[in-house]
Parts: sequence; C-alpha cells; structure tokens
Amino acid sequence: MTHDLIVHPEAETEILQALDWYAERSTLAARAFFYEMNSVVARAARAPDTWPRVFRDARRIVFPLSVYFSV
Repeated sequence: MTHDLIVHPEAETEILQALDWYAERSTLAARAFFYEMNSVVARAARAPDTWPRVFRDARRIVFPLSVYFSV
C-alpha cells in the first residue's frame, strides 16, 4: 500500500533551495538530486515502517540530506 504524501511548505522550500544549489554547480548533479529525492519520497510512501523512528512518530531517511516524515 502506498501512502499519500504531504510535503510541509518549509520542507518544499528547502528541497527547492538544495536543487538550486546543485544546479548552480552541475546540471547532472541537480538531475541526480532530483531523481534521488523522488526515490526517497517513493520509498517512504511505500514502506514507512522500514525507516527508524527518531522522535515519537517521526521517522528519518538519510541520503545526502535527512528526510523526516510521519505517517
């Protein structure tokens, strides 16, 4: 079962800022970041219980950034 995902506005801003940062350095790096971010979000939506709890019901996936989410 895949869960719906709601991105917090501040998280969306941070993601877009990170994408801009990568894009300023390399189009290839920006593209890789974009695809990895989408992959992380998809994995969290498919199997949220896979990821360790870090605080109450908040969970975290670590790739170049830490992605926090709750179900």
